[in-house]
Amino acid sequence: MYFFKYLSFTFTEPDHVCPDLKCAPALTIAPMINRPVDIVFFVDGSERSGKENFVKTLHFIHHLSQELTLAKKDNDHKGARIAVLQYGGETQQDLLLDFSYSVNNFQSQITRAVYQESSSYLGSAIIYAVDNLINNRAGNFQGVRQNAEISFVFMTDGVTNDKSIAEGIEAIRKNNIVPSAIAVGSDIDHGRLHELVLKEHTSLFMIQQYADLLSTRFVRHMAYWLG
Repeated sequence: MYFFKYLSFTFTEPDHVCPDLKCAPALTIAPMINRPVDIVFFVDGSERSGKENFVKTLHFIHHLSQELTLAKKDNDHKGARIAVLQYGGETQQDLLLDFSYSVNNFQSQITRAVYQESSSYLGSAIIYAVDNLINNRAGNFQGVRQNAEISFVFMTDGVTNDKSIAEGIEAIRKNNIVPSAIAVGSDIDHGRLHELVLKEHTSLFMIQQYADLLSTRFVRHMAYWLG
């Protein structure tokens, strides 16, 4: 039995959906004062999302970047940097944006992005991100800051191929990565989403439709959550 946080824009506070169980109290998020955090957004490029929703997801990330306190340079001891990875087939990982603190870069990646309309192998994308963006084994990417919290944000309904999921989740644990997930609609895999956030129910956000991603209230809520 799982706990999930369901964000409804009819109310002033998020609702908790807890089938057959007493709901947990409303989450109180301690303010994070400009802490260093490197965030990777995993954007669904599979045919389940659709091109229009893919674009809305990118616009959400752009709006979110305007609400976050961003770093001022790559080696800044404060603020956030953002990377965006589109995932699709088993070997289809498309890095739309390496770690950046530039709002202009976030805007330009929206116009450059090409929707894959493929299958979904999120596990392979997680391993790719850990090996290349986090550990930067080949030295081809920005890499994470030494003092930064690492956050993975999965934009997914949880419906994805099982291959490499277990390995990906283990890589998240081993590298002390803080995962969150944003799921849209009702056709979702609750169990898989629960796995992705390491069974931390407060890290799972559920909204009714993709248009809600662009709500000012939701964007600010996520900015507060991510720091």
